Amino acid sequence: MLSSNEKNFIINIFLFIFAFTCILTGIIQHLRLNSVIPLFSNLNVRHLHIWTGYLTAIIIFFHLIQHQKWIAKVSANILKNRSTLAALIFTVIISLGICFFISTSAPAEKGKGGFYGQQNSGYSGGFQNRGR
Repeated sequence: MLSSNEKNFIINIFLFIFAFTCILTGIIQHLRLNSVIPLFSNLNVRHLHIWTGYLTAIIIFFHLIQHQKWIAKVSANILKNRSTLAALIFTVIISLGICFFISTSAPAEKGKGGFYGQQNSGYSGGFQNRGR
């Protein structure tokens, strides 16, 4: 049986590998390097990016389970101290604001939907035209 430290190490190694791959494939997609660098042209970068994102989320779940006692202790300490709690709330609000700003200010790609005016590819124009 593995010790707690060994389990934590294994989880952290998986977390690092999947998160790093997800970040790297996100950068490759954003900079469109898969069309410029021949090494990336044979990889399905989008598929790899999506699945390593899912795997990262799953490993984060196990990572949080591994540290649940520490999370409970730190959370109790944060809730006791008003200034620390205020800093936490401020951080959450700023983070949500940044996410909102990024998601609403990104330009839509022509023909691909995007954040503004996202189009459904199978839309027929109305409910009454179904099945015709």
